[in-house]
Parts: sequence; structure tokens; C-alpha cells
Amino acid sequence: FWDQDADIILIKDVTTSRRAISELERLDQFKTNLIRTVSHDYRTPLNAILNGLDIIASHRDLPESLIDITKLCNQGSQYLLHLVSDLLDYYQLKTDVFHVNIEKFDLRETILSTIELLNFRARGANIKIESEIDNAIPEFI
Repeated sequence: FWDQDADIILIKDVTTSRRAISELERLDQFKTNLIRTVSHDYRTPLNAILNGLDIIASHRDLPESLIDITKLCNQGSQYLLHLVSDLLDYYQLKTDVFHVNIEKFDLRETILSTIELLNFRARGANIKIESEIDNAIPEFI
């Protein structure tokens, strides 16, 4: 009996696997569309906030404390706008329409504005943040 050639036939129902793959693809598409929609819906009010902050900041008779708060609000809004842009970039990557724009940016200013945002929050908790940027750090990269 064991010396004879034998064929083994394996039958497997893949219907469940196909349904699971189809459901995962549907959920991935839903996630991608949600990211696109949320990103676009956040961008418009953030731009309105930034424009309003620019108008407030243009008044010359503002007290120094209000100027500082306006700057911090502007920086926070800019940060949120960058996060929204990152979400849109993710959407573009997922849909194969991503374009890379290589731009120089002011690294020192980015570091200083980040520290300033952290300081604003830290002051509320009676924490003092001290910082120093090494001269070896380039201004623009």
C-alpha cells in the first residue's frame, strides 16, 4: 500500500479569507477618505484663525502681553496647520499623487518657536525652560 504513488488533494474554503481581505480594503479606503476630509475641514478654519491673528498683530497699540499671546497663538496654529499638511501628505502617498517640494527653512527659528510654545505651557506649571542653540547649528537647511 505505501509503495504506490498517491495524489493528495487539499480543498480549502477561502471565502472567509476573501471576505476579510475585502473588508480590510474597505476599511483602509474609509480611513484614507476620512483623513482627506478631516484635513481639508481643519485647514479652512485654521487659515481663518491665522488671518485673524495677523490682523490683531498689525495693531500698533497692543499691550506687550497681548502681543506675546498673539504670537503664541499664531505659532500653535501654524503647528496645527503643519500637522494637517502632514495628514494631506499621507493621503497623497496612499493615493499615489504625492509631490515632494524641497525647500530651505529656518532651523533656528523652528527650534526657537518650538521652545517658546513649550515655555508658554511650562510657565503655567511653574516650570522654567532654559535653552541655548549651538552656533554649529545652521540657520537654514
